[in-house]
Amino acid sequence: MRFLSTRRRHPAAKPLMLVLALVLVGSVYALVSPAASSSADSNVSSQVAAGKAIFETNCSSCHGMNGEGTSQGPSLAGVGAASVDFQMGTGRMPMARPEAQAPAQR
Repeated sequence: MRFLSTRRRHPAAKPLMLVLALVLVGSVYALVSPAASSSADSNVSSQVAAGKAIFETNCSSCHGMNGEGTSQGPSLAGVGAASVDFQMGTGRMPMARPEAQAPAQR
């Protein structure tokens, strides 16, 4: 009996018990947690498609279809630092085609 009590007080007993407890909790979590499914992939691709549609409607008139920019869009040259900070910080860029980018609300 004394053999067991001396082993429990070994300096490495507490760290070893902690490591064993962490391994046990991690193993149980791995068994219980839901597996990653393909629905996450389909959700990402639907978000990408929605983002592409938004870009084509709202952004491509100034930024071009590939983000290369166009000469027809409004310029930020000479509008002042506050205007550039507002437009770049909020994403509210001047509209080149208000009829397509900001449809009339009814």
